[in-house]
Amino acid sequence: MPTFIWGTPLSFVLADVIVRFKALTGHEVFFNTGTDEHGIKILRKAEEENTDTQLYVDQYALRFPDFTRALGMSEHNFIRTTDPHHKKAAQAFC
Repeated sequence: MPTFIWGTPLSFVLADVIVRFKALTGHEVFFNTGTDEHGIKILRKAEEENTDTQLYVDQYALRFPDFTRALGMSEHNFIRTTDPHHKKAAQAFC
């Protein structure tokens, strides 16, 4: 399994538990997971690896399907904050 910070698996598993419970109790659910690809931490990691920021987040995002599969997560919609449809939705929200 890829190495991730501990907060990511914990928050994903907790969210998955809630989604499964709600679905089992008759609620309609739509499960979004994703990555926040902005901020100083991202910039610093890209610089540390001597790579372009967008390339760094692209490579990082490729690891998520294996990660969520290893956790046995239920079906979900994976969102990247750099996705054009996410940017458009965020702008419409503001």
